[in-house]
Amino acid sequence: MEDNKILEAYKSELIGRRFVYTSKYGGETLGVIKNIECRTINTYDRETLNKIADYLRKRREEGIKMPLIDGFKIANKTYIGPKEIADAKASSRYRGIKMEYSMVSENGVKYDMNEIFIIDNNEK
Repeated sequence: MEDNKILEAYKSELIGRRFVYTSKYGGETLGVIKNIECRTINTYDRETLNKIADYLRKRREEGIKMPLIDGFKIANKTYIGPKEIADAKASSRYRGIKMEYSMVSENGVKYDMNEIFIIDNNEK
């Protein structure tokens, strides 16, 4: 999603706002939101996911710790990913996406948006 209006709305509404994070152990962290980030996660039909998993398993068996799945871009040059993955994705019945939003505090700590509470502006 090139034009992420949700991310822009989050940024315009939340940057500079105070928040509270409660850890699973009960501790509370108060902070201020410095930035909002978005990560896009893709999924494909079951058959395509199985082909990708099989490719990754084979690469790990060959001793490759972090096998390349997708291509990448450096400056103006794009390096394509493995043909096996590109072919699997091209023949997929569908591609779905999910957006995960997180915030970065002024202290540089990243929290998922569902882990924090925004403090009401009326509270002191």
